[in-house]
Amino acid sequence: MLDFFFILEAIGIVIGLFAVASLNPDSPRHVQWAMSLLKITLFLWLYEQLSRIIRRTKSTLAIITIIVALLTSCWYPVVSNKHLSLSIHITFHRNRDFNREILTLMWQNNIYQIYSADFWGILPLNAIDNRVNAGEFAMNGDNFVPRHWLSRPSWFCATGEVFYYLNQDVEADRLIKDRIVKRHGELLLIKGDVSIWKGPVIWENDRQCVN
Repeated sequence: MLDFFFILEAIGIVIGLFAVASLNPDSPRHVQWAMSLLKITLFLWLYEQLSRIIRRTKSTLAIITIIVALLTSCWYPVVSNKHLSLSIHITFHRNRDFNREILTLMWQNNIYQIYSADFWGILPLNAIDNRVNAGEFAMNGDNFVPRHWLSRPSWFCATGEVFYYLNQDVEADRLIKDRIVKRHGELLLIKGDVSIWKGPVIWENDRQCVN
C-alpha cells in the first residue's frame, strides 16, 4: 500500500511541477497535495520501520512518530524562537490603513460588495470583514463577466450600487473605470495606483440568481 502512495506522489509532484513551471510559475500550491501526502506516507513508513526495530506497544510507537512529526514541522521553530515575528512576513494585514479606510466606506454607505479585475488586489479583501463579498471579473469582448472559480456565484447577484477596487496598472480595471465614469460613478478614495469607486452594476451575470 505504501508503495502505491509513493508512486502516486512521485507522479503528482512531477506532473504538478511541470504544470506550474509552464503555466503558473508563481503558484506552487498546485503541488501541495502531493507534498502533504508524501509527508503522511513517510510518517507511516517511519512507524512501520520503528515497529520492526523497537519492540514496544503501538501507543509508544505512535507517540514517537508524532514527536518526530512535530519536530520536523514548521511549528517547532516558530514556538521555540521567541524573537520570531511572523507578522513581518505577511503581506496582507487585516488592519492595514488602506483596508480600514475601505471598511469605513463600507460602513458609511452600507455597501459590502466590492469588485475588480485585479485578482491579487480584490480577493484578499474578503478577509477584512465577514460581511464583505469581494469578487473578480474579466473582460469578454465588450462585456465584464464574473470569474466564479474563486468567488461564490451569489456574490455577483448584487443590485443597485456597489464598490469597485480599481488598479491603474491593470488594463481591465482601466476599462471598468471608463465604464463607471460614463454611468456617473463616484470616486471615493485614492491610494497610489488604486482607487475605490461607487457605482452601478456593470457586469453581465451568467448564473441564475435565486432570491
